[in-house]
Amino acid sequence: MKKFTVLVVSLLMASAVFAQKIPAGRNLVAAVYDFAQPENWGGVDSVSYDIQNDTYVIKAYTMGKVLMSFQRQDQTVTIKGNGDSFSVEVTDVTSVNCDKNGKPTSKPLANQASTAKKIADMYVTEISNRIEKWTDEEYQNKFDKAVTNPSVLFSFINSTSDLYFNKFVEKNNIIGKNVSADVKLYSIEESKKDGFDYEAHVIMLDSKNIAGTTLFIKIYSNNDKLLSLKKDDIYKVNGKVAQLEKNTNALNQINYEIEE
Repeated sequence: MKKFTVLVVSLLMASAVFAQKIPAGRNLVAAVYDFAQPENWGGVDSVSYDIQNDTYVIKAYTMGKVLMSFQRQDQTVTIKGNGDSFSVEVTDVTSVNCDKNGKPTSKPLANQASTAKKIADMYVTEISNRIEKWTDEEYQNKFDKAVTNPSVLFSFINSTSDLYFNKFVEKNNIIGKNVSADVKLYSIEESKKDGFDYEAHVIMLDSKNIAGTTLFIKIYSNNDKLLSLKKDDIYKVNGKVAQLEKNTNALNQINYEIEE
């Protein structure tokens, strides 16, 4: 799919499409996760996943060429589910000249609140095209990618109760699902678990909220590539969820174990 680009005149003149239904048995988080992938944008600053309240916030920018220069359009996109439908709100829309890598080269040109509704209509279509048109297999694959992704889980656990989180894991059979994600390593040691040579650790915490929940990930692996990696290196993990639960022996800690 093409990247979203700066909203230009031709798009402003297009018709709005209000296809906002969520098919029965499908969860909005699958479409939001796919929609929020960095390859669809000029850049993504952050994405929050409040699955309990079915509310998701993407802070990102689109980018395109306007005449002989580049321009980026920063925005906040709030996607909220409400039963069998969803809505999209776009706020904080600001354009700025930038270089080809998206780095601003001027002060903000203008607050473009007047274009926000047009952008929101376009995003409604993008999300609807995903959640309505995917086959059951495609949907399940997208949903599994979302609910096993460490960044999604970290955002989720910091916006919900332990009880809701545990029930969500159980209801959606997350244990045993395939997981594929890039993670930043914290440490690597010999595995104490039978059948695996290495045990890699990943720690995700909110530096701005010391009372927030920590996601502690253990990756059990026989991949010799881990021998050449060190703290803060990025590792592509491909395995299955072996455990995902609240650690009853540690305050505000979720244990996530992956076997590959």
